[in-house]
Amino acid sequence: MNYYIYEVDIHEGHPFVDEAMDVFTSELEYAKERNAHVFKVVTGYGSKGGTHRILDEVLERLYTLKYYGEIVDYIRGSDLSFHHSRLSARLLKMIPDSDKRIANPGVVYIFLRKE
Repeated sequence: MNYYIYEVDIHEGHPFVDEAMDVFTSELEYAKERNAHVFKVVTGYGSKGGTHRILDEVLERLYTLKYYGEIVDYIRGSDLSFHHSRLSARLLKMIPDSDKRIANPGVVYIFLRKE
């Protein structure tokens, strides 16, 4: 089965955290409206320029969204290089093998609920 992955780079142009989070929120809703299986968010990982603050804020928001059942789950790109037992095989197979080999710490994969 082919899975629809919607991708957006929210740290492009080096925005402030609140600006990046506004983009994240609107693009997450757009991904849901488009019935994406996975929302792939490029956050940057903080090697320079303070982009780790964007990543930290996204992860905090995702924790809350998962708690309230608004998303199925999420995983950081850096965690794809490990055998992640907390995620089901059904979810992991939605991520292309090429992405799994890279294990990018500046990417987060969000598994969406279909309404």
